[in-house]
Order: sequence, then structure tokens, then C-alpha cells
Amino acid sequence: METNLHLFDVLDFDVFSNQKWDRLQESHAKDVVVTWPDGHETSGIERHIEDLKAMFTFAPRHRHQSAPHPIRLGNLDGGDRGDDGHLFAGR
Repeated sequence: METNLHLFDVLDFDVFSNQKWDRLQESHAKDVVVTWPDGHETSGIERHIEDLKAMFTFAPRHRHQSAPHPIRLGNLDGGDRGDDGHLFAGR
């Protein structure tokens, strides 16, 4: 679990905040499905990268500041994926 939490910190504070989109495949599958806050879903890492780029166009100073994350969620048995493969925090 610590490895996954460290990967999440790297993804959030380095890859995302510094827009290193060529490294997104380190934590995302090629066929990733993303559910956005408004409920719509997109498929594929290329589409996800385009959406993230657009988000930085809209909010260019958007970045995550406080590494590591102050609150860490998960479970100890490593079961951090649902039956459909989606990630979730804790059970």
C-alpha cells in the first residue's frame, strides 16, 4: 500500500502539477476510464491528457501544493479496486 500512496503523491505533486503528461502512463492504463465530477465519463489516456491540458488552459495556476497528502485513504489488504477495476478509497 505504501508504494501506491507514494505513486499517488508523485502523480499529484510532480506529474500533474508540472504537467508532465508523457509520464501519466506510469499510473494510468492506456484504456483508462475517467469519471468527472459532473458524472460524464471519458475513455483512453490520450483523451484524459487532452482534458487535463484543457483544465490548465482554463486554470493555468492550478497545482497541488502540499506533499505528501495530509490524509491518506486505503485499506491494508491492498483491495483498492472495485470489481469493475475502478480505484476507490477504503472500504
